[in-house]
Amino acid sequence: MDAPLARGGMSSVYSGLDLRLDRPVAIKVMESSFAEDRSFIERFELEARAAAKLHHPGVVAVHDQGVDGGHVYLVMELVSGGTLRDLLRERGVLPVPLAISVLDPMLSALASAHRAGLVHRDVKPENVLIGQGGVVKVADFGLVRAIATASTTSNDKILGTVAYLSPEQVATGAADARSDVYSAGIVCYLASVHLKKRLGYDDAERLSSRYDGGEERDAMLAGIDKLQRALAEAGFAPR
Repeated sequence: MDAPLARGGMSSVYSGLDLRLDRPVAIKVMESSFAEDRSFIERFELEARAAAKLHHPGVVAVHDQGVDGGHVYLVMELVSGGTLRDLLRERGVLPVPLAISVLDPMLSALASAHRAGLVHRDVKPENVLIGQGGVVKVADFGLVRAIATASTTSNDKILGTVAYLSPEQVATGAADARSDVYSAGIVCYLASVHLKKRLGYDDAERLSSRYDGGEERDAMLAGIDKLQRALAEAGFAPR
C-alpha cells in the first residue's frame, strides 16, 4: 500500500500494488470501528461479491476484499485521474458535448448494475471517476448499504450524500433503481446547468425547498428547461 488518494468520513483510499499479478490497484480502507462489527463485515462481503460480478467498462472493477490488521478493506481497479467533482471545480458548467461524454457512460454503468439487480444508493460527482484518456467509471457500488447494517450507524442518520438523495431515501432509507435515477438526474443538472451561487440552506432546508417548493426547486426547473434547449441545439434528441 502506497500513497493516500482520498479521505472520507468513514474510509480512506490508497494506491497499491497487487503483488500476485503485478498490477496497480486502489485500496479502500474502512475506519477501524467497522472491523469489530460482524453484521457490517457480512454485508460488506456480500456487496463486494455482487459488485465484482458486474462486468461493464463504466464500473470500477472489484478485485478483492477482506479484513486485515483490524481494518476492513476493498481492493479495486485503479483509475488514475480525478473525479467529476474535480472537473466541475476546474471548469464549472460543462459544455454540452463534454457533459454528455461524462454522463453517458455514468448512466450506462448504472443501467448495467440495475439489470443485475444492484443499486448504488450514493450517486454523486465524487463517485464518478475520470481517468486517463477520458475514461469514465462509477465507483462504490453497494457501500452505503453495507454501512447501513453497521451497529455503529445511528438509526436516525441519513446515509448517502444529502444533496443527491431521493425523497424516499430521506424519508425511510429505502432505495431502488429509481433512487439512483433521481440522484443521477441531480448530477446531470449540476454538470450541465449548475446554480450560479450556493444557496445558504443547511441540508434539511435544502431538501424541504427541493421537494415542497422554493427557490432551489424553481431554479432547478428553470435549469432543466435550459438543459433541454441546449441538448436540442446540440442535436441530441430525447429518448
